[in-house]
Amino acid sequence: MVTVSVIVPVYNAEKYLKQTLLSIQNQTFKDFEAILIDDGSSDRSGKICDEQAAADSRFKVIHQKNSGVAAARNAGIEQAEGEFIAFLDADDCWLPEKLEKQVAFMKEKNCFLSYTAYRFIDENGKVLKNYSPHRLSVTYAQLLKSNCMGCLTTMYQSKEIGKQFVPLIEKGPEDFAMLLSILRKTKAKEALCLNEILAEYRVVPNSRSRNKIQAALGHWYVLRKAEKIRFFKAVVLFFEYAYRAVKKNKEA
Repeated sequence: MVTVSVIVPVYNAEKYLKQTLLSIQNQTFKDFEAILIDDGSSDRSGKICDEQAAADSRFKVIHQKNSGVAAARNAGIEQAEGEFIAFLDADDCWLPEKLEKQVAFMKEKNCFLSYTAYRFIDENGKVLKNYSPHRLSVTYAQLLKSNCMGCLTTMYQSKEIGKQFVPLIEKGPEDFAMLLSILRKTKAKEALCLNEILAEYRVVPNSRSRNKIQAALGHWYVLRKAEKIRFFKAVVLFFEYAYRAVKKNKEA
């Protein structure tokens, strides 16, 4: 068994994929496996994945027909053998000490779910701004109000809480739904933050997270459809989310 399984869904990401894979390969923590799920890419992404696996045996590749990011992540989780499971999208990057520091943090705090600070970069890798989560610990009830965890920074201890899969919802941020599910269903009743910038989120045009209206609708969908929150309570939670989103944008 390896210590960390890194789940990387890949779909038509050839422009940034090599940088992403290099950021995993260059981790100071070496006891990991990286599972690359080529989700029916039509560009060179699948070939890049295969080349990486041929060069470094810690990288494994799954090729599947296009099924969406949630199904791709789940395919990787299914094959994961690590005590911890971490996530990274194919256009984002980690700083070299990300895994080393986060694993040590979780072991020290006896923590089952964690996240870190990160920074935003543009298409060329230029730093746009830093993001320090507004909560350094978060419960299920608090996460319903606003998501302070970036998926590229999250890690859960699968040895303790079992493999937790991504809900296959029709709309909305699947990673947010997964984090809510973990806090609601498992003994990981609180997620803890390692408040250090250890990852880089790449801002690309037309991404779902860039569309504020779509992001807001996605948050509402998760509250109502995935978590089945009653309408009036969902309205209150949504206004808390909107307030936090406006404040975050003003701080940017």
